[in-house]
Amino acid sequence: MRAAEEGEFDAFFRQQYPALVLHLVAQGESLQTARDAAQEAMVKACQWWQDLQEPIPWVRLTARRCAWRNGRREGQRRVKEQHALAQRPVAEASPEDGLVMREEQQRVIALLHGLPSAQQATVAYAFDGYATKEIADRLNVSEATVRSNLRHARRQLQGWLAARKQQEADADDR
Repeated sequence: MRAAEEGEFDAFFRQQYPALVLHLVAQGESLQTARDAAQEAMVKACQWWQDLQEPIPWVRLTARRCAWRNGRREGQRRVKEQHALAQRPVAEASPEDGLVMREEQQRVIALLHGLPSAQQATVAYAFDGYATKEIADRLNVSEATVRSNLRHARRQLQGWLAARKQQEADADDR
């Protein structure tokens, strides 16, 4: 890799690694699994850097595949980590991963983990600003499926948020 390409990749890594980890966490991976898969995808991106036409979608898809292929979805451990992440005060967020999550972001991620995996993936791409067609291409589904997943996810999340607001209002009345 030439020096110019090395500098370009270095800038890409610094900007995209934290976003990639957050993207994988939003899709239901544990923080450690997301870090491992993101690291593995970035290593592959570095190896193929000069040939990559669209590095951001490529590295996201590669990271997703790394997480799946390595079989790192660990059921109980993942649920415990997600719960701990959602409960952890913002001040304890690890600076090494570059994820400075506000309390609101932690709550949203905790809620996303309650969605079916197809809806998690769709919402994660939507949060990253991808258009419906782009999401459909990335997930290899129809645009109608993307719209349906987003609609169902929104309804589910709205229901959960309404219930949470009601609980908070009831607690304030006590």
